Amino acid sequence: QRMPAYTFNKTWERSGYWAMIVSSPEHIPDFLPKPVLIQALVKFERNAPGDLAVSAYSSALAAGLKSPVLQMGLANSLEKRGDLDQAIDIWRGLMQKEQNLPAGVNLAFALGKQGKTAEALATACSLLKLVNQSEEPPALRSLVQENLMALIASTDGQCTP
Repeated sequence: QRMPAYTFNKTWERSGYWAMIVSSPEHIPDFLPKPVLIQALVKFERNAPGDLAVSAYSSALAAGLKSPVLQMGLANSLEKRGDLDQAIDIWRGLMQKEQNLPAGVNLAFALGKQGKTAEALATACSLLKLVNQSEEPPALRSLVQENLMALIASTDGQCTP
């Protein structure tokens, strides 16, 4: 749309000088603040095909952005793409390093998908103990407990005290 520069500038001013950066998933702009970049990647993942989301997350992590959110996004995208073994490795790492509850839940369910019922049950049971000691918000703890109890019930197993 053609318009006079004056009209464009006035319209742009009313928007708060809003702008958009378009780049390929393989190229992560290095001038963006880390929280803005993480938020953009998470939003991108929601609608992106698995390959593009994997590429974007991998690029951000390779650029030195260390973030559990980025690692979770990469693992979730890998699972969506069908690379369950790689996703499991990432979730396992997040659990070992940070006791990341959402990663643990994803890990337990992924192990169940692979038919590793005993390992899925053991993971779910150990996570239940962590949930009670966690400082996560009550709503997240409740959701994690609900999901873990459903997984445990689906295995016909039970946790030992």
